[in-house]
Amino acid sequence: MEQLRSELIIFYLDDGTLGGSVEDITQDMQIVEQEAEKLGLHLNHAKSKIISHDHRAVTSMLEAVPDLYPVRPELAILLGSPIGGEEGVNKSISERTEALRVMGNRLQHLHTHDAYCLLRHAPCTP
Repeated sequence: MEQLRSELIIFYLDDGTLGGSVEDITQDMQIVEQEAEKLGLHLNHAKSKIISHDHRAVTSMLEAVPDLYPVRPELAILLGSPIGGEEGVNKSISERTEALRVMGNRLQHLHTHDAYCLLRHAPCTP
């Protein structure tokens, strides 16, 4: 990470966030890819996002790395948490509510014996 030049550098486990000029970010992405490759890893551009209101910056980044996924800042999510404002928070809550609804519907179809086996082998939490 000491080689990176971006103004914003955040890494947590296998997630990374870079912020700054298009030039710094593209150079840093190359460095990250080179270092990751040494470990047998690769950066999945299709899961990499560009978050910016600046249309020119988005265009420049997409020219440099065409597989990036543009996201409106209002809907941006970082490490599973919405960071863009009320619209993003509402969308995140709606998605999680829908996921819980689907899970609840599926649980209704679980046979008693299967539920018992799952609970019996589930880790106990204090």
